[in-house]
This record gives sequence, C-alpha cells and structure tokens, in this order.
Amino acid sequence: MTLSNLDSFQIVLVILVLLFLTAYSFLTFCHLLKGKSISSILLIKNVVSFSLLWLSESLLIVLFLLNTIPHKSTYISNLSIALGIVFFITLLLIIHDIRRKKSFPMSLMITLVSLNIGLFAALILKPQVITVIKVIMLFYIVILVSYYYLAYKVVGKISLLRLYYTIFCIFALLTTNLLQDHISLDLYITITLCICFFLTLSFSLFLAETSTVRLLMTKRDMRSKDSELIEAEKRIHYLAYTHPDTGLKNAHKLHVDIKNTLFDLTGVCMLSIKNFKLLLTLIGYKESKAVLQDISQALAIHFGTDEDIYHFSTDRFVILYRGPSNQFEEFIKSILSIFSDQNLCAIDLNPCIGATYISDAELNYDILIQELELASHVSKHTASRYALYRSEMTKSLQTNLELEARLKEATSCNFWEVYLQPKVSVTDNQITGAEALIRWRGNETTITPDIFIPLAEKLGLINQIGRYVIDTTFKYVHELNNMGFKDLKFSINLSVAQFMELDLVSFIEKTAVKYSISPKYIIFEITESILIHNMNKVNTTVTQLKQLGFRFSLDDFGTGYSSLAYLSKLNFDELKFDREFIKNIKSEQKNLIILECVTKMGQDLGLDIVTEGIEDELQYNTVKSLGCNYYQGYYYSKPVPFDHFLSLLLFTVA
Repeated sequence: MTLSNLDSFQIVLVILVLLFLTAYSFLTFCHLLKGKSISSILLIKNVVSFSLLWLSESLLIVLFLLNTIPHKSTYISNLSIALGIVFFITLLLIIHDIRRKKSFPMSLMITLVSLNIGLFAALILKPQVITVIKVIMLFYIVILVSYYYLAYKVVGKISLLRLYYTIFCIFALLTTNLLQDHISLDLYITITLCICFFLTLSFSLFLAETSTVRLLMTKRDMRSKDSELIEAEKRIHYLAYTHPDTGLKNAHKLHVDIKNTLFDLTGVCMLSIKNFKLLLTLIGYKESKAVLQDISQALAIHFGTDEDIYHFSTDRFVILYRGPSNQFEEFIKSILSIFSDQNLCAIDLNPCIGATYISDAELNYDILIQELELASHVSKHTASRYALYRSEMTKSLQTNLELEARLKEATSCNFWEVYLQPKVSVTDNQITGAEALIRWRGNETTITPDIFIPLAEKLGLINQIGRYVIDTTFKYVHELNNMGFKDLKFSINLSVAQFMELDLVSFIEKTAVKYSISPKYIIFEITESILIHNMNKVNTTVTQLKQLGFRFSLDDFGTGYSSLAYLSKLNFDELKFDREFIKNIKSEQKNLIILECVTKMGQDLGLDIVTEGIEDELQYNTVKSLGCNYYQGYYYSKPVPFDHFLSLLLFTVA
C-alpha cells in the first residue's frame, strides 16, 4: 500500500488527530506556565509521553505495511529514521521516570513500550497485518480494564465521563473490525490508529484525573487539619491566658494587659486567701476549686464584670482599680466586705490584700508584682487585713535578703559562738550549770537570736546550727570535767526541725562518745510548741535519749498553749518558767498564785523548778520564797562566752 492510495477522508482524519494532539499539548503547556499546579505538570507529561508512544506505534504499523510491499525502500528508510527519533525520545522519558521512581505511570508506560517491542517483533516476523491490529486492540482492552480497576481501587470512584468515552472507543474498534471486510485496508488501519490514539489520550487523562483527585483529597485533609490547628491554637490561647480553676485571666494575661492599660490605672490590689492551704487539706482539691470559683463569681458580681480581675496564682487574685485615688482604700475595703457579706465557705478564708498606687506610667511589671507581694506579706500581720505599699518595705526586703545571704555564709563557715548563761541555785546562789545559747560571731551589727533563728528555720539551716551547738557544748563539758568541774549540768535547746531528723539520737550518742562525757550532765530543753507539732515523734525521741541517760526540761512554761498534761505524758526532769511569767510579778498577783501552785505540783512530781528572767532582787526573793530550785537571769549574769563563764566558776570557788 502506498501513500497515494490514501483517500482524502483518511488524510483529514489523521490531520485532525494530529492537530488535536498538538492543540491539547499546547493548551496544557500554557496552563502549566500560568498555574504551575501539580496536576498540570502530571497532565502535560502524560500527554506528551502517550503521544510519543502512539506515534511510535503508528509508524511501526505503517512501516510494517510498507515492508510487505516491494520497491518502497525510500519510505521505509524515512519512516525508520522518524521511528528511531520518536522511540529514542520515549526511551529518555522512561529512563527519567525510572530515576525519579514514578511507579504508578511507569507501569502503564512499560506496558505500552512492550507493545512497541511486540510490533518490532512483528516487523521482523512479518505476520498478517490484520493479526497485528487485533493484537494491538486486545492489548488496549486489557490495559483499559486493568487501569480502570486500579482507578477504582486507588481513588475509590470512576469518572462516568471517562468510562463513557472509553466504551465509545472500544465500540468504535469493534465496529471497525466487524466492517473490515467492507472497507479498504488502509481506511481500516487509519481508523484503528486514530481510535488507539484516543485511548492512549484517555490513559493520560485518567492519570491526570487520579493525581487531581488525590490532590483534592490532600487539600481536603489539609483543610480538615487546618481546622484542627485553628481549634488547637484557640485552645492554646485559652490555656495561655486563662486560669484553669476559675476561667479568669491568669498572670501571663496580666503581664500582657498591664502594658496596654497602665496609663488609666489608679491602683492594683493583690487578694490573698491565707487559709486556702488549710481548706485544701480539710476538703480536698475538688471542693477547694469550687470555693475559688465562688470567690471569682462573687468578685465579678461585685464589680459587674470580670474584665479587671485576674486569678494570679492558686490562692491569689489581682484586681485593677481605675477610679479616683482618694477612694482607693474604700475600694480595697469593699473587696474584703465580700467575704463577710457572703457565705463563701464553712471556714474563715482569712483574706488579706496588698495594694499599691500606680503613679509612674513607665512602671515595670516585675516591680509592680514585687510591690504587691511586699504589701501582701505585710497585710497578713495587720489588724485591718490590708496594706498599701511603701518604699520602706523594699528596704526591709533588701535587708532580709542581705541577712539571708550572710546567715548562709555564717552557717557554712561556722561563724558561730556558743554563749553560756549560768543556772544558779536559789538556796546558796552558786552556779550549778548553764544554758547553751547560740550567738552570731563577728557580725558588725547586733543581730539577736530572736531574729536569725526564725530565719534559719525558714532557710532550713537550723539543724546545722543546732548540731554545732550540741558539739560545742559537749566539748565545753569535756573541758570542764578535765578541770575538775564534774557536777555542772548544761542545757541545750532542741528545735522542731531537729526532732524531725531521723538520725538525731545517733548524732547525740556519737558526740557524747567523741568527747567522753556522761549523758547525766546534759539537759535537753523542749518548748511546748514542739509538743504541739508532733507529740508521737517527740515522745519516741525523748524516750530513746532518756534511755541513754540524758535529761529533759519543759521550757517556756507559761506561754503559748501551756498544758499540765505534758508533764504526765512525757517523763520530764525539769520545769522552766518563762521570763514573761515572772516579769510583772509585782502587779499580777494571779501569776504569783499560779507560779506558787505549779511550783508545788512540780516538786511533788519530782521535777526541778527553774525560773528564767530574774533581773532584780525582788524577783529573786519571790522565787526563793516560792521554793524554786534554780534561776537564770541578769540578776546573776547575762549569757557570756566560755572563758568568761570559766572565770565566774573560778570566782565562785574562790
């Protein structure tokens, strides 16, 4: 068959197909340049790839036909060159896809390339042309069914339009084959090749559609995830700026808002619920949280809004004030009145307020909170239950911080000295022992024990200081024993924290062995406040130490929660009256009667009676007339260093 045998219909049909291919490729390429979408990239690549495959198949079939006709070497040569170029370009595309690991379109391309290889084999073997056409048609139908199945499996649905289009192509192929005996071979081949082209184009569109659906599904998932992210951001924002217990704005939100609202603020209040920890212990977290919510609602109702109310921390609220400065204190009192007017809790919440005026537009947030904290701390110790910040509070804080630093240094370097206050016999005014008292050695200013001891307890240093006192006192006893003073008894105070130590008894026992002293020379003094904290623990420790031979004294009797029950529960050896009990003995006859009765009772129980704070002869004669055994006080001597105490002993002996 020669080219001149093709009629005008065949030429028009082939030209239309080629024009359609060119136009479609050009339009998709333009769309790619404008949109640059993933689906467009896949579409133009597939259109070009399948078009090259279709051209190579068409050229192979025509070359096969020409090869069966003699004297057509020129056509065969030209078509072979064109086929080689097309096939080479196709091969490059396949290699590119293999390197990029494009597995899904690759399978279809390999299938179609295998079809071309089959055509090459047919070209060599020279079977019937009709047989070749039917094999090609069968290949397309198998590929078509396979990839529609894959489309349904991957995407979950099949485009009806693509299905109708493919059915039309297959129907056209079947019709052409049924009419092959009634039409010329060249027309049959032309129509078949055109239909095969439309099928290859259908595959390319199918792949583009699959990618587009995947992309749409991905976008849908992304929109869903975006929605989740938005909700998560809202949740994060809520948690960042809202207190979870009450729903009020939190400390972080206060930090942000202060910058924006400072210019119209008059003052700021910090409301503290002093008894919240007690409430938490009594009723638990859930019920305590409900009380906090009741407080926040009461505040919001009182002010008509919660806009200026912040839940700063667990038991503290911050309220902003924007009114006249001369009404600020009334504003504070109105907050406190909420707790007395409303039944917010079964127990007294004991609220207090620290407040500060806003006078500087450039006030720093940290400075503001510091002022509120200072004022709040002071308010806990005032009868009015509120305090306004004053600059002196900052100076006091700085002094405390400096004192804490110096106290830590003193403890680590043992800048301590144990003073001894003589314990004197009432009957003959002779020294019978002493009480060991800690003093801060080398400090420029006089810092008394009633200042640094509570601070040491707060900082957790009291145990280390207490052990220093025990060790030093035992050493003094050892030295005095070596000097011949063998009957002196020395008192050492034990704190609550020391009783909580697990190895207190072991330490005392080892220290006694270290200095080779008898426990009978040591009296440990316990205040009534220690007994209140943990009676069972104290009783256990006291029993263990008494079994070793140490003695015990109930110190500061007459202060705090004095109870005669302690004398029966614990096996004390000594009862010591507090200085406050004897100080106003001239004017307070009731104290004199109590002192006389307790002294008589203590002696009947076999206790030694010691009275502290004896400063004049009247007090001395009073305790002497009552029958007290020993006394301490400035009437005989103030607390003195060991060398001075030794001088007193030597003077007494002389």
